[in-house]
Amino acid sequence: MKKFCAAVIVFAAVLVAVAVWFSPLSSQGSAYVYENNVPVRAVTGCYGESDVVRTDFDGGEKDLENALRRMLATVVKKEQAGGRTVIYAYSPRVAADLQTTCDGLRYNVMAAYENGHVVIGAPVIQGSY
Repeated sequence: MKKFCAAVIVFAAVLVAVAVWFSPLSSQGSAYVYENNVPVRAVTGCYGESDVVRTDFDGGEKDLENALRRMLATVVKKEQAGGRTVIYAYSPRVAADLQTTCDGLRYNVMAAYENGHVVIGAPVIQGSY
């Protein structure tokens, strides 16, 4: 019986570790699942691969870089326009469908910052920013 209890505890610990590993956006701030550009529910753990997830927080370029580093994200493209910076990146920790930029680059994380505000979405940013 003790071995069974130990196995259950280890299994539960593994499940928690997997949930934390595959929900990096919820660790950045308040994260929400979006449908049709509207938040429909808060992310409280793992989210589905087909879900579109977004998190917003106050910060700038360094804060965004730190968030992407914690997500193990690799930047594939960076654009700037009108004071806004938009980054396309790939993270093995994000459970999101891969998207393709117009020039053929693959990503599953889209991030932006402007005027002290950071937005990170997986696979894309929905809603206005």
